[in-house]
Amino acid sequence: MWVTSGYTAYGGTLNSQSPTIPPLSGWYSVGSEIPATVSVQDESCSTAVFLSAQILTSLANCENVCNGSILINPIGGTGPYQYSINNGTTYQTSNIFSNLCGGSYSVVVKDSNGDEYSQVTTVANQGLTTTYSIGIQKLSNPIGVNQESMTWKVNIIPPIPQGTQITFDLLINNDQLVQRPGDGIIDYTNVVKKNNTTLTTTPVSSSSTTNRPYCSPNTQTQTVDVSTYTTITMGYNDVVSGTSVSDMEVTLPRNVQGCSTVIKQNVTVSTTNQSISGCICCSVVNSEGTAIMQHALGANQAGGGV
Repeated sequence: MWVTSGYTAYGGTLNSQSPTIPPLSGWYSVGSEIPATVSVQDESCSTAVFLSAQILTSLANCENVCNGSILINPIGGTGPYQYSINNGTTYQTSNIFSNLCGGSYSVVVKDSNGDEYSQVTTVANQGLTTTYSIGIQKLSNPIGVNQESMTWKVNIIPPIPQGTQITFDLLINNDQLVQRPGDGIIDYTNVVKKNNTTLTTTPVSSSSTTNRPYCSPNTQTQTVDVSTYTTITMGYNDVVSGTSVSDMEVTLPRNVQGCSTVIKQNVTVSTTNQSISGCICCSVVNSEGTAIMQHALGANQAGGGV
């Protein structure tokens, strides 16, 4: 910066014939009404520090997990500072923003003089979320009279990769109904295997007897057996499958005033309480359906399956 003193402009210009840079001597006025006496000094200026910021981000784990963060380090300006990540709509005094989803954020830093610095930054995702679907696939259901069977397996889409595991409960409901007059015997067998190992459990049974609709005073008895195989874990190349067999016999066929003996057994295989581990950006839903077998016999001992 050059600083001149002793000169008041009365027209004209200032000139110097000094060869030095900057020319500190030899100054005179040309074309002015009054000759000027000029002195020149070479002085340094203080360096101006403008407000800016260093912005650091940490990744969000997945597209559906909001655990990213932004750290704002102000540079220059005059503290204290205020910080915003929504283009100045709201501010906070902390320079850390946590629990952020992946996406773009408009960062603004404001100092105590009202000066602002703005920058758009991005919180990235480590990966997209993979959703696995679990359920039961019915493989076969041969139709018989006194006996019917159904084979099934647990189906998971897409296939489980190495290092990932899905845990779930397997439910088998045997819903039995004897409608009178007459009587019958209903039995069943469920075999569940994980790979080559047979899984076992104890069924929980409930039973009730009520009037048979439209056939009073005859009654009907419903028995529900629920077999729950808890905390089954499937990983890479694991197979959980089973066979459900229904055995029934009408022991006392009768037909009284249009009401005849009917016995039924419905078998439903399903999954519930599913969870996934060994995968950061993964979820599991129960959407692959259930396997159902329906077995019925009448007074003439004819049966059918669905």
